[in-house]
Amino acid sequence: MTEPGATVGEPLTWEFQGVLTPRDKEEEDYKYLQFRLPPGYGLIEVSYEYSGGSKSVVDIGILDPEGTFRGWSGSDKPGFSISVSKATPGYVAGEIKPGSWTIILGLAKIAAGGCSYRVLVKAWKHGEYLWGERGVEESVAPQAARKTAVAKGWIKGDLHVHSHHSDGKHGVRELVDKALRLGLDYIAVTDHSTNSQFYDIVRIKDPPVLLIPGVEITTYHGHMSVWGWSWFDFRRRRLEDFVKLVDEVHEKALIISVDHPRDLGELCIGCDFEFKQLRGFDAVEVWNGPWFVKNWEPLAWWHSLLSEGLRVTAVGGSDYHGGEDSFVRLSEPTTWIRVDSPTVENVISSIKHGRVFISQSPSGPLLQLKAYSDSRVFETGDIVDVNHGEELKIIVEAQGGEGATLRLITSQGVEETIRVNGKAFKHVKKLRVKQGYMFARAELGWYADPCSVNLGEDDTVFALTNPVYLKV
Repeated sequence: MTEPGATVGEPLTWEFQGVLTPRDKEEEDYKYLQFRLPPGYGLIEVSYEYSGGSKSVVDIGILDPEGTFRGWSGSDKPGFSISVSKATPGYVAGEIKPGSWTIILGLAKIAAGGCSYRVLVKAWKHGEYLWGERGVEESVAPQAARKTAVAKGWIKGDLHVHSHHSDGKHGVRELVDKALRLGLDYIAVTDHSTNSQFYDIVRIKDPPVLLIPGVEITTYHGHMSVWGWSWFDFRRRRLEDFVKLVDEVHEKALIISVDHPRDLGELCIGCDFEFKQLRGFDAVEVWNGPWFVKNWEPLAWWHSLLSEGLRVTAVGGSDYHGGEDSFVRLSEPTTWIRVDSPTVENVISSIKHGRVFISQSPSGPLLQLKAYSDSRVFETGDIVDVNHGEELKIIVEAQGGEGATLRLITSQGVEETIRVNGKAFKHVKKLRVKQGYMFARAELGWYADPCSVNLGEDDTVFALTNPVYLKV
């Protein structure tokens, strides 16, 4: 763990051992281990192990004596280190304060027969060799002027990306380089439950793509993403905890999205959002990774929310973790956001207001929807005041997707299906608005039953828009 000559003197050592049971998990998602650190220490090293094989998963993180969050690595790393100037990715360097430090064990999954654990903590007065520490990477891409420096328009990128600050394989600079090679305008680095990626983001001066800070708040009862420079406590277990979380995010003038609300069973702990009765969130990740990984489930839920009269923005994200053999690729899907200028604040505002569409990849297909009422023009996210029986002109434009089916969908179901017969396609629909019409949105794809809103494994979506909202 520590190389010879890396530290001076002998460390203080604390060892914790015990057994976790399914009953422990039922009662509480976290177990806390405390050790009291005397003054004068500058380096903390923690290693841990647990039994149970694939039937148990125990996560780990740490709080300092003031209760300040200093890092979380889930179950991705067997240990971590924190010193005044350096820390393992996922953890925040800084003052090593005397007092009672707290190790957090996250009881993600506990085997029926129980799970034994062992945690070893060492504190050194001096030292800079750290467990898993990586220096700031040098970019292999040219530091050109930001590609997204446009006056106004659509920018494309990925809202859900992981770095080595949680369980990703790449550093932030490596991700920037990959994004640049794909021609992206932005990426959001949303590591699991930690904020140490923020420090790497600010170290990159004039990045060639817009870097959006974020956190995937990863609980055992659902995942939610927040974009912006704020960390939020991930220790949420009950509905009221998530209600409070939404309020906390909004108090900071940020927005919160429900991530990948679909059931993947044992493949992903907590991926399916448990509290679908929650309201007040701003967005839903309706498309996460390749379409065939049950993305029809979150799309159906989002449609039901719209049909309730809620205004919730659909977003996409690859959930990219790296790895050349992975079927998950950066910016597949791609989220297109209309902004006045490419800043973090403008991206957040545009997502909030529904200025978003999603495509299969950075190359498209492109799909845009507008509504016209008299001389007024409305974009996705806008609210159109219409009278019962009024005729609303809907224009949908597609670039790419030749041979696919374009669908215009309202709260009443599929209004129209059209075969796309060219690389650049434009369709005009005169929609007679009736009582109960709440929105109009568009999809492009291949459908086993083009007239059914409910999709399944035999259907493939290539692109979709957010709605224009109708107020009848």
